[in-house]
Amino acid sequence: MTTRSTSVRGLTEGAILAALVALLAVAVRYVPLLGTAAGFVCPLPLAALVIRRGLRIGILATAVAAAIGGIIAGPLVSAAIVLAFGPLGITLGVGVARGWSAGRIVLAGSIVGTAGILASLGITLVLGGVNPYVVMIESMRQSQQVTAQFYQGLGVPQEQINRVSGQMRQAIDLMPRLIPLLVVIGGVATAYLNVVVGRAVLGRFGYRLPHLPPMREWSIPAPLMWVFVLGFVFTAWGGAVSPALQSAGLNLTVLMQMAYAVQGLIVGWVLMERYRVAGWLRWIPIFLALSNPLFGMAAFFLGLADSAFYLRERWRTSTSGASEGL
Repeated sequence: MTTRSTSVRGLTEGAILAALVALLAVAVRYVPLLGTAAGFVCPLPLAALVIRRGLRIGILATAVAAAIGGIIAGPLVSAAIVLAFGPLGITLGVGVARGWSAGRIVLAGSIVGTAGILASLGITLVLGGVNPYVVMIESMRQSQQVTAQFYQGLGVPQEQINRVSGQMRQAIDLMPRLIPLLVVIGGVATAYLNVVVGRAVLGRFGYRLPHLPPMREWSIPAPLMWVFVLGFVFTAWGGAVSPALQSAGLNLTVLMQMAYAVQGLIVGWVLMERYRVAGWLRWIPIFLALSNPLFGMAAFFLGLADSAFYLRERWRTSTSGASEGL
């Protein structure tokens, strides 16, 4: 009797949360501003359901949510629930229920999120004949042209406009080859943000999600430098073997460059904290690194040096040593 009542309560709760997931998924597609926020909340009802009632109820609720979403808004919303929101919510719920670390949950969510983006991209191409990434790249190209015309109207020297526009065009022309990297970044960012939002939202209902390590402690393991070297080699000489190998090398190289640049910004922030630089001044180097290629390259080399020589650990050791001496 108890088992049956528990099962009935689980099914009832699953039906209610499935309807909520369907409504959030519809908002993601059709409500411009609210939809962005809804995208990071949509998997959470399923995560809570898996934590409370188990994996089987979570999978059943995903199927119900997909059916409701399909009835309300069509097959694309249904596909988004089945391929993206549902698997991510279930992964988050399973990770919390089984006591995974935050890093493991983000890693598993990144894999699931990347697979979901690839599947959604394939369905969009088949049903709509549109590649969202190509549309985004074309929008960037048009935006670059409008920006050049705007600065020309302000009287900026044409030579300077041509130089900057040329650099932007080169970057935009490279984007189609970096679509695999964009997909991976999308999957990782989605998983990370869902964990962060999930801690804030689910925590209010009594569900304790594991803490991510503070950003100041993030670090790329030293052996992964060989991934950057391998990507550089494939980019430089892989074209003689296969264009696909060269593209894979390019994506690996750019990925590692971005990762080391982020680590370099973290190292710079820690260094400024050590020398008690005012909080608002710490944001200036970050802005320069994001807006100026030279500062961005400096951040990359600083992050690379931190992985190779453990700069932050050396600073902590020297600081503690100086304190003991005093």
